[in-house]
Amino acid sequence: MIGLALIIPMIICGMVISSIGLSGGYTVFLVIGFAFNLFVLFIGTRISLVLPAAAIGVPMKISESWQATEGENMAIFKLALMLTAISSVVGLFTNAIALNTVGILLGQFFNGLLGLYSVSIITTLYGVLIEKRDL
Repeated sequence: MIGLALIIPMIICGMVISSIGLSGGYTVFLVIGFAFNLFVLFIGTRISLVLPAAAIGVPMKISESWQATEGENMAIFKLALMLTAISSVVGLFTNAIALNTVGILLGQFFNGLLGLYSVSIITTLYGVLIEKRDL
């Protein structure tokens, strides 16, 4: 459901970014893509506390996740900024070396590590914000 809520703006922004990238140069393409990725990660992180709750069998609504993260906007923004920067560097690195099978596999490895890092952040946020655990 979270993915469905974010897919429509992703498609629209992807179409806009691709048209700008074709006519406006690669730098504009990167800046708009970075900003949109930052926005999606910020919103996605705020509503994603339902995932660890579902994993342990605790029912939680998206609105409850949004309310639980309400006072932590700046911390979540910084996390989203860090993840966006890491994702962008990994993406640029992957595109630079993806000329052969080893490059593609290495890119997938780095993307897998980034996914594990994201899951770790979401789980930690759930523990701190919902279960009131200390870091």
